[in-house]
Amino acid sequence: MRAIGFILSGDPEVYRIASLSLYTAGTGTLLSCTWSIPISAVLALRNFHGKRVLKGLFNAAIGIPTVALGLYLYLVLSRSGPLGSFQFLYTPNAIIIGQSILVSPIVVSFSASALESVDPELRDLARTLGASEVQTYGVIIKEASWGVILAVMGAFSRAFGGLGIAMMLGGN
Repeated sequence: MRAIGFILSGDPEVYRIASLSLYTAGTGTLLSCTWSIPISAVLALRNFHGKRVLKGLFNAAIGIPTVALGLYLYLVLSRSGPLGSFQFLYTPNAIIIGQSILVSPIVVSFSASALESVDPELRDLARTLGASEVQTYGVIIKEASWGVILAVMGAFSRAFGGLGIAMMLGGN
């Protein structure tokens, strides 16, 4: 009950922290989608050597603890790390980078599953009607759009709850 009272108190600091959390989680999720959805399309719609291994790696990466990923990114972004010269550590940008990496396996795995669930005859029908490969992918992605949207929503939820990354990369 104290927590609800604290939230409803109207304290500007509480609202600043909440809005920063929403901003970093939303931006990190959208950034992740820029590469995760195309990767999921390739995983779902193409056949290549090592596809099963790659899908397994993405599925396993869903369970990476936020603290473990946060520690690794802390080492990479710290002054003595390879990306230390950019001085991202302890900024909202560091949190966004961390959260986008954290949620990428969720978007890839869940979107690939949604795309794979589309009836294969739809692809054949689109190709028969003269659609290019890119247009065919567009039709399949449109058909699986609700599954992809749910993947993005799940990713946002994970990013918003990723306290380990926010604490390690964003500071106090």
